Amino acid sequence: MNLRTVFKVQSIVLFLNAIGGLFLTSAFLEAAGWEVTDDLITLGQFSGMTFLVFSIWAWRFPDVASESIKSIGMLHAIGAFYLQ
Repeated sequence: MNLRTVFKVQSIVLFLNAIGGLFLTSAFLEAAGWEVTDDLITLGQFSGMTFLVFSIWAWRFPDVASESIKSIGMLHAIGAFYLQ
């Protein structure tokens, strides 16, 4: 598995989370064990949109970075580690 594949897999996972946040917000939040309110639905949709943008970035990183993919991959891995 090369670094390009890792970016593509992460992009797909982020896209699935974006779909959950944007269109299945109540189910997405209930699965986390939260009591769903109107404000929390708005926050969930905002998070879904953020996941969508991150998904697009992750999909495009290998094409844009081309020669410096290793350094972008390291930076991306450090950021993903801190987000979890």
